[in-house]
Amino acid sequence: MSYDKYHVSYIDIFINLLKIKYHYFMPIKSYLAHPHDGKKEELIQALSNLNHCDVIPAENKDVLVLITETETKAEEDILKQKLETISSLKLLAMVSGFNTPKKN
Repeated sequence: MSYDKYHVSYIDIFINLLKIKYHYFMPIKSYLAHPHDGKKEELIQALSNLNHCDVIPAENKDVLVLITETETKAEEDILKQKLETISSLKLLAMVSGFNTPKKN
C-alpha cells in the first residue's frame, strides 16, 4: 500500500494522539504549601529534594509556592504519595490562575 504526502494512516493518528496525551500536555500544577509552625526550612528542603518539584518560598509569609510537573499519570500519583508523607507539611492547597479580560 502506498501513501501520498497528504494521506494519514490510522496508525499515524493514533501515534500523534499518544504523543499529545503523554508528552505535550504534561500535568503542571501549582500549590500553596503551609508548613507546621517552625518547620518552613525543613519543608523547603523536603520539597526541593523531590523530583518534578520547584519550590518558591514567600519572603514575608510562612508559606511556599510549589510547582509540580510530571510526564505521566503514574509519576503524578507517585509524587502525590511522596508529598503525603512529608511530616513538616501542614496543608497543601492546589491553586489555579487565569486571565480575566478587563471590561471597558
